[in-house]
Amino acid sequence: MTKLINLSELKKRIENKREKRIIVTCGFFDFIEPWHIDLFDFAKRQGDILSVIIFKNESQIPVEEKQEILSSIDVIDLISIVKDAKVEEIFSQLNGIDILVLNREINPNIKDLSFNYNTKHFIENKKKS
Repeated sequence: MTKLINLSELKKRIENKREKRIIVTCGFFDFIEPWHIDLFDFAKRQGDILSVIIFKNESQIPVEEKQEILSSIDVIDLISIVKDAKVEEIFSQLNGIDILVLNREINPNIKDLSFNYNTKHFIENKKKS
């Protein structure tokens, strides 16, 4: 089974979920570093289904290679690829996600955090990377 789905399909899965907590994180993932693995593990512990959104950029690494690498990581359940979008725009479309995990790739001034949409609070990843 492929992990790759488009953003519309991710939106449908979020809207039609049943008793499963959907966790979403995103980034460029030009190079997968140890802290990425920690981030994915942390994110997966927050719920049942981990969806990773890859932002296309001007990287020399083709997005298809990034998707292939991320697909090999067991804790990642779904992968979407998005071009020319801002984080805020994407997540405004994804009503119903349970937790959004933010990371230093999106904003280098933050620690890995997740925002719980149900209880409206942040959960900090205590693991040092």
